[in-house]
Amino acid sequence: MSSAATLIEELKRRNVLKLVAAYAVGSFVILQLCDILFPALGIADESIRYVLIALGLGLPFLVMFAWMFEVTPEGLRRTREVDAESSITHFTGQRINHIIIGLLSVAVLFFAYEYFSRPDVAEPGTTAAGKLTDVATSETLSNLPVNTDTRPSIAVLPFV
Repeated sequence: MSSAATLIEELKRRNVLKLVAAYAVGSFVILQLCDILFPALGIADESIRYVLIALGLGLPFLVMFAWMFEVTPEGLRRTREVDAESSITHFTGQRINHIIIGLLSVAVLFFAYEYFSRPDVAEPGTTAAGKLTDVATSETLSNLPVNTDTRPSIAVLPFV
C-alpha cells in the first residue's frame, strides 16, 4: 500500500476526516447565524469576515488535536498511549456521525428559512412574473410622490 493510502487510512482510523467534516458544517452554521444575527444586533456586516478568519485559524488546531489525542473511557489520552485493541474510535466515530447529521439538519433549516422567509422581489424593470416592462412609463411616473418642499437642496452623487 502506498504512503498516501496509509495516511488516509490512519486519518480515518483517528476520526480526523470526520471531525474536519463536522467542523466545516458547524462553521457553516455559525456563519449563517452571524449573517442573521449581526444586522439584528447592530453589528457591521463586515464583522463576519473576522468570524470566518477565526474559524479558518481554528481548523489546523482541530486537525492537530484530533491526530494527537484519542477519546477513551478514561478521558483524553495521547494516541500512541492507547492500545489498538482497547481503542474506541469506532464508537467515537459514530458519535461524530450523529453530530454531523445534526449540524446538517440545522443547515437545511437555515436554507429553508432563507428560502421561505424572504419575499419575492422583482428586479427593476421587471414585473413579479419576470416579464420586462418599460422602466419609465407615464403610469409609473404619475404614481411617483411629488416633492412639495420648496427649500433648495443638493444631491451628492458618486463618481463611480
